Amino acid sequence: MWLDGPGGIANPRAEQRLTQALNLNAAQQSTAHTAIEEAKVILKGAAQQERDLRTQLGAAVKTGDEAGIERISQNLAALHQQRTSTEAKALAKIYGSLTADQKTLMDRALNRSLGSPGAGARGPRPPRGAQPPNAPQAAQQ
Repeated sequence: MWLDGPGGIANPRAEQRLTQALNLNAAQQSTAHTAIEEAKVILKGAAQQERDLRTQLGAAVKTGDEAGIERISQNLAALHQQRTSTEAKALAKIYGSLTADQKTLMDRALNRSLGSPGAGARGPRPPRGAQPPNAPQAAQQ
């Protein structure tokens, strides 16, 4: 969908895909553009920072530096939290500008993007070999 893929909402084509998929009017396009650009500014450098931290994490693993692993993992978690919060705030601004019909169209992609319950969401997968929750049960003897 238009919110998935590399870079998430900061993907260079996200704004274009969002505009086309929801048929945004000029005011909505302006809101979307501003929200996406603000997110890009906040997240500038985050991808490089994550690559650097992952490189450091690999080095810490190879040397058995448990304290370094803990510190780097915490830094990665903080970076993930910042990205999640920033993208969700941008999506909230865009969502708030939509009509009811556009919100209905966006709900599935939004649930999928955020991993939240509802239509289009990606829920946890059952363990390998497990029966789906609504599969008929084998007769017990």
